[in-house]
Amino acid sequence: MLDRLEALTTATISSDRRAEAESGATAAVERDLHSPISLDLDATQELLSWVEDIEQSDETLFGKARAIAAQLGMHCSPDGSVSIGFWAPELAPGLTIAKDAYLEVFTPLDAVDLSQSSQTIRFRRDCIRLQHQGEFVWGVLRG
Repeated sequence: MLDRLEALTTATISSDRRAEAESGATAAVERDLHSPISLDLDATQELLSWVEDIEQSDETLFGKARAIAAQLGMHCSPDGSVSIGFWAPELAPGLTIAKDAYLEVFTPLDAVDLSQSSQTIRFRRDCIRLQHQGEFVWGVLRG
């Protein structure tokens, strides 16, 4: 799973239009409708419940923010799952029309040679719908 999430960074860098123009690199993206990566709904609900418990606790605002901030980003579990959390205040209820948030994971289908200044690489693109809770987006991924 970690390799697939690291591929996201590589794909994002290679698909940047300006970097492409400067380096001559190109990336073809294939969308796989039968993705091996999926949102674990039960584990995601546990994570959402944990966040709700923190938000409803008697802890100070600073203490709540510190606890939630520790869960933001990506965290790999020994069972192979990956939990992710993002602060997305622009998606908070009441500020915008309800929108779904997706994590795009780009997995290289060809070997990536980081020593090359320019190369053409094919990627598989997986889109995983994440869960909103207030100003945050959460998910536990498997695959």
